[in-house]
Amino acid sequence: MNPILGNTAADAAFGRLYSDVLVSEDASGRLVPDLAAEVPTIGNGGISADGLTIRYKLRTNVKWQDGQPFTSADVKFTFDAVMNPANDVSGRVGFDDVSRVDVPDARTIVFHLRHRYAPFVTTVFGDGCGVLPAHILAREKTINDVSFNAAPVGTGPFRVVRWERGNRIELRRNDQTRPRRKYGDFAVARARDRLGV
Repeated sequence: MNPILGNTAADAAFGRLYSDVLVSEDASGRLVPDLAAEVPTIGNGGISADGLTIRYKLRTNVKWQDGQPFTSADVKFTFDAVMNPANDVSGRVGFDDVSRVDVPDARTIVFHLRHRYAPFVTTVFGDGCGVLPAHILAREKTINDVSFNAAPVGTGPFRVVRWERGNRIELRRNDQTRPRRKYGDFAVARARDRLGV
C-alpha cells in the first residue's frame, strides 16, 4: 500500500484515501492545493519566469496520522525515495528532470529543473504520488519490503486500520491530520468490489 510503489490507477485512487499529494485536481479539472498552501504559478512566484525553478509553500499545522508534523523534509525524502534505483517505483517521469532539490525551511521545498517540463506540477507529487513520512522510513535502505507497506501512515482523510490480504482493507476517518471536508466515518475496499466511502 505504499503510495509510490503502486502501478495502477486503482493503486493511486486508493492511496489518496490515506495519503496526500502537493497538488490535486478538483471535480472540474482545476488544479487545487492539497499539502501545498497554493498551486505554484508564475503569477504567484511559485514558478520562475524561465520555468526552471518550482517553489512550493506547504500548509501549516499538518500532521501525520501518528501525530508527527508534516514538513518539507518529508517531500524531499519522498523525492529521494522515488529516485533511489533500489526502490521498485512504477516510474520517474518528471522526477528525473530535477537537477537539485532545496529545503530552505520546514514549509518550503524548491525543485530546480534541468529543462522546462510543463506538466511538472501535475506530475511530480500530483495525484499519482503521495508523500511518505521521513520519520518512519528514512532509516530504511529500500522501501520495497518494509512493514509500512502493509500499515501505511499518511496525512490523508482516512487511516488504514486493518488489511485482510486478498479480501478487504478497512479504513477509518482521520480527523487529526488537518481540517478538511467531512467524509464518512469509514471505508472498506474489497478485492472484488468498488471502493465504498
